[in-house]
Amino acid sequence: MTDKERLLKLAFIIVMLGTACSRTPRDKPFDNIVNLNFINAWGTYGKSKGQFINPEAVTVAPNGNVYVADSWNHRVQYFTPTGTFLGQWGHEGNGNGQFCYPVDVAVGRNTNVYVLDYRNDRVQYFTANGTFLGKWGATGSKDGEFYNPDSIACAPNGNIYVYDAGNYRVQYFTPRGAFLGKWGTRGNGLGQFNPCNKYPDSIAISPNGNVYVTDYWNYRVQYFNLSGDYLGSWGRKGLGPGYFCGSCSIAITANGELNVVDEGSCSIEVFTPTGSFVREWGIAETIWGEQARRIYTITERIKPNDVGTGPNGKLYIAIEHRILYFAVN
Repeated sequence: MTDKERLLKLAFIIVMLGTACSRTPRDKPFDNIVNLNFINAWGTYGKSKGQFINPEAVTVAPNGNVYVADSWNHRVQYFTPTGTFLGQWGHEGNGNGQFCYPVDVAVGRNTNVYVLDYRNDRVQYFTANGTFLGKWGATGSKDGEFYNPDSIACAPNGNIYVYDAGNYRVQYFTPRGAFLGKWGTRGNGLGQFNPCNKYPDSIAISPNGNVYVTDYWNYRVQYFNLSGDYLGSWGRKGLGPGYFCGSCSIAITANGELNVVDEGSCSIEVFTPTGSFVREWGIAETIWGEQARRIYTITERIKPNDVGTGPNGKLYIAIEHRILYFAVN
């Protein structure tokens, strides 16, 4: 398939996705669009170093290095802040250091790298350069067990939080995997969850210890304290500021703002820590380089998989088979 054919196919998919919320009561354009300043991109489709097949997650370490869950290649790759390849580890399997569709990655206060091993229903953790250190989890619904877990995050106190989507709950652990607690059941009430089986939901933790969880089919974001006490939520089905067609990823900047990927509307909305709408990120730069030039506009968007924020003030987006990074205009 040529680049032109791929782009025409992609444009058709975008149009179809754009109709997902077309019959909602808030079907109108955003009024507060802020463009991102494109800096660079890296990655193409493939299995070689620096290539990706459907990277589901991008995470930035405190030193600025970028870790990518290269999901369909069953590995983790990591890079400098500007995309220079540094290393990789993992291949398909269920042994130590092997993965079956790693869906998320997080960097702990101890600089260890925690990888959520989706199909193996477990967490594995490693040194910053990929040396295996330990693991926990098994398939099931008991404490410390998982069923298709979607997302992982590290708290300021060092504890590890896992959105155990198939069990409709959040579980949290010590840095070495000792079970500490859980909350959540299936439903649309406060503190309940209704995740999507196709697109991973997300968990993120702010510097002050608030735990934010995207709730895909309830079209909202909920947040809790570190013990799981409900603090608040926002969102409803639709298009427009504060509305969602399927929120699936979340990242928190150094100033506490929340970047929420709304998969259904192919957008990234930004909120205050309590859910007040700030802006939507509009990507309107030529970002494909010489091989296939492409302009992203607010009316012709592409679906991000994940978003990550770094200490360098940059925004990293996992999208198709590449990583993009931007500065805010």
